[in-house]
Amino acid sequence: MNFDHSATDAEGDSLVYSFCPAIAGGGRNGGGGTCNSPAPSPACPPPFNLVPFKAPYTATNPMGGSPMITINPRTGVISGVPTTQGQFVVGICVNEYRNGIKIGSVNREFQFNVTSCKLSIVASIAADSVKNNELFIVNSCGKSNIDFINYSKDSIKIKNVEWMFNIGGRSSIATTWHSIFDFKTPGTYLGQVIVNKGLPCTDTAKIEVNIFPEMAADFDYIADSCVYGPVSLVDRSFSGSGIMQSWFWNINNETTSTTRSPTHIFNNPGIKRVFLRAKDKNNCSDTLTKFVAYFPLPPFLLISSSHFEICQGAPLTLSNLSRPIDSTYGVKWYFGDGDTSSLYNPTHAYDTAGIFSIKLEITSPNGCKGSKIFKDYITVRSKPKALFDFSPKNLNTFQRVTQFKDHSVDAIRWNWTFGNEYSTFIQNPSYTFQDTGQYPVRLVVTNNIGCKDSLTLLVDVEPIVTYFLPNAFTPNNDGKNDEFIGKGQFYGIKDFKFKIWNRWGELIFETSNPEEGWNGRKKNQGEMSENGVYVCMIEYEGPRGKKQKIEGFATLIR
Repeated sequence: MNFDHSATDAEGDSLVYSFCPAIAGGGRNGGGGTCNSPAPSPACPPPFNLVPFKAPYTATNPMGGSPMITINPRTGVISGVPTTQGQFVVGICVNEYRNGIKIGSVNREFQFNVTSCKLSIVASIAADSVKNNELFIVNSCGKSNIDFINYSKDSIKIKNVEWMFNIGGRSSIATTWHSIFDFKTPGTYLGQVIVNKGLPCTDTAKIEVNIFPEMAADFDYIADSCVYGPVSLVDRSFSGSGIMQSWFWNINNETTSTTRSPTHIFNNPGIKRVFLRAKDKNNCSDTLTKFVAYFPLPPFLLISSSHFEICQGAPLTLSNLSRPIDSTYGVKWYFGDGDTSSLYNPTHAYDTAGIFSIKLEITSPNGCKGSKIFKDYITVRSKPKALFDFSPKNLNTFQRVTQFKDHSVDAIRWNWTFGNEYSTFIQNPSYTFQDTGQYPVRLVVTNNIGCKDSLTLLVDVEPIVTYFLPNAFTPNNDGKNDEFIGKGQFYGIKDFKFKIWNRWGELIFETSNPEEGWNGRKKNQGEMSENGVYVCMIEYEGPRGKKQKIEGFATLIR
């Protein structure tokens, strides 16, 4: 149950709803002289008795239910689910408040009859609208052949269906559950569908069919393909009714419009999606989407550069500021020295000094071309020439000092860097390398206008291993010449092998340590070897992988 009992108050006072006792008024006719007639004629005067309620019902719980029947004090809506059949008297009080003070009240009484209902047969169809809950209205735009969908209830209990329309002055009938009728020409047609015709439980749905003339959305667009500017969207929509009513445009999700033929300037070039929904006076609508190719040339060609005055060989970055263009446009730069570039924002270095004009040329995807020359845009200053030499050039472990000589042209300042070890601003420095190895020596020179040039040469300080053996030794423990051992510079030596054999070919000494020598004993242990000449051989690898082999003789004297 959902019964709206709401009221309104002309002065705008607050209304509060509640259940309250019902009044047992009446008349004398048929009442035996008492005021008990339910149809007073005439009515008895007050005072009146209250209607008695039978338990469990009361004036504030007049119907019970689950959930219980209640009234919303603010909206006046009575709702709930009754669970007991019978007749119920319900009294309702509407109290009126002004500024929080009760100023009046209105009482009403209702009789609600709760009974057990069976499902009814209900005729219904799919429709665009329903008028007064009985007339089903079906509209069709440009299509005269209509498919009717039957929504009638209860379908299990429906034994027959009859559709009937007056078309061209003649009755057209169908008996299928769903049906199709061709109304031929535009106009308004009346008909009906009857379910369970001739049976005790039947129902009829009245139908109004409106066949409207055809309409179609359409539009053109007008734009100069090479000139940046607005695009005009021209409505070409058609309706057989002769009158268009409204338009809705979505222009590439950039803007919308309800103007019949709007104009728009796109933010960027590209293929733009334009959507139109048009509607005529009959509320018939159609939609259309077209794609607009928008690739105009920029109205102005603009550029900027990282510098306007640079030195020979220094990188210059040019930026294309022309709008609107995108990656589909062709771009060509002319730097004024014979070189060109097709990059959007190129970087270029000038090999010669002078003043150069820059030209920018842009080609749109549809073949439109535009160009502009930026006269005397870049000034290129001469740079010095860095040159130097050094002596001696053959540096090694024993010779690590060299003198550097500047031969630069047009230089007034010098900056030398020797590997990662040292730097100086002297024009002709000398330098002692701390270790062997290959060192990049870089000279940066600056001329009187601040332009620079640099030159880097590789200086090689070669590591040298020297190894010398004596001819003889005297292992007599006098502290002089007691070992047969090599002398020299061993730093960087690798894979060292030192072997000695006696005259019978027996290996009597072997070591991989260049700091270890032979003391005259076998394996440097046991008894002293005899005086005589012994064969020796030394093999090793230098710091840069060069292998060395020394063969000789060791003379033992005691």
